[in-house]
Amino acid sequence: MIPSVFVRKWSDSQLRERQGSQEHFLDLCALLGEPTPATDDPLGERYCFERGAQEIGGGDGWADVWRRGCFGWEYKGKHKDLNAALRQLQAYALNLENPPYLVVCHGAHHRPHQLDEHDLAADRTARVLGLSIRRVGGGK
Repeated sequence: MIPSVFVRKWSDSQLRERQGSQEHFLDLCALLGEPTPATDDPLGERYCFERGAQEIGGGDGWADVWRRGCFGWEYKGKHKDLNAALRQLQAYALNLENPPYLVVCHGAHHRPHQLDEHDLAADRTARVLGLSIRRVGGGK
């Protein structure tokens, strides 16, 4: 996938969160030349969609995408509150093995939040994510 196709596809999309989140992430992987969850981890033990985790204070949460030691990722529909999405992801981050990055996203807008500023793997993840966002003309 090339940046202009990615931007056109996802800028025009009217899909709700559950309809488009996994395809959006797969397209982002294709754009960056990164492996998809099932390609990299067929067992879903360290990189997967819909990683369940108990929320602090009780209740179940689900990270839309999770990669051990890298990130927890939460998608929301267009025009939804990304601050609320971040609070939601923070509520179960500890039970996702406390990934160094929490990323909240809706369509073209991605907001990575670094949790451990001294983690070299996290720094690489941020650079790749930051470059990809700038390259495709996406979010803040």
